[in-house]
Amino acid sequence: MRLTVTLALLSLGACTTNPAMETALAPLSGQPVQLVVAQLGPPTSSMPAGSDTVYEWRSAKFVYSASTRANLGPASEGGAPAYGGMAAPYTCDIKVLADAQGRIKDTQFGEQTGGCRESAKKLSQLAYADPR
Repeated sequence: MRLTVTLALLSLGACTTNPAMETALAPLSGQPVQLVVAQLGPPTSSMPAGSDTVYEWRSAKFVYSASTRANLGPASEGGAPAYGGMAAPYTCDIKVLADAQGRIKDTQFGEQTGGCRESAKKLSQLAYADPR
């Protein structure tokens, strides 16, 4: 049962369309989860999965295209365009499964419109610790 729950948690948002993110996540197995925290900041959420823990980092933003920005009115009080326009959602959802000692067992990510590019850059800069 525990394995089923863990696999279900990790399969959410497992759409892998960013080779840079796949490359950045691949060598993390066996590494301390604190390496990921140091690069991405505190996780958005964490949840126990038996004796393991699933950490999740979520980010989302809407980016207006240059042609759309030119047709928008002045910004409202909140800084958003006052009317019209199309925005592209940029989302990134990274999940890391770590054991009771904080060592990474598995990783997954899902993104929309290349939303994981920045996270992939940060993770690819990691100086990996010795997994022993």
